[in-house]
Amino acid sequence: MEWAVSLVLGLGFSIIGWLLSDKDRKQGVEIAELRAALEKEREARGVVEGELYKLHNTDAQNLLRLELEIAKTHHTKDDLDRQLDALRSAFTDGFKSLGESIRQMMQDHVEQHHKDRGQ
Repeated sequence: MEWAVSLVLGLGFSIIGWLLSDKDRKQGVEIAELRAALEKEREARGVVEGELYKLHNTDAQNLLRLELEIAKTHHTKDDLDRQLDALRSAFTDGFKSLGESIRQMMQDHVEQHHKDRGQ
């Protein structure tokens, strides 16, 4: 029975890991696309030496906007820990309840079998 719990927990953690890595990959793609768009924007402006400070301020604003966008979709470690603990307790409680139900069912079955043989 313990191997089944381990298997299910392992599968659960694998799925969570895959979902998080997929989200990280998507965020990486978004960041790369935004950087490419900023580079294209710089090239389109034809940056000259006198405009560097202006460009720096624009880039700083764009970077701040990008950081805010990432922060909106980023899960904190505490949030992920809470979710993982909830998932872990749900699995543990569910399998504990399932094990107790199976034990009770088997006990009832054995008692009924003994009654039937006794008559």
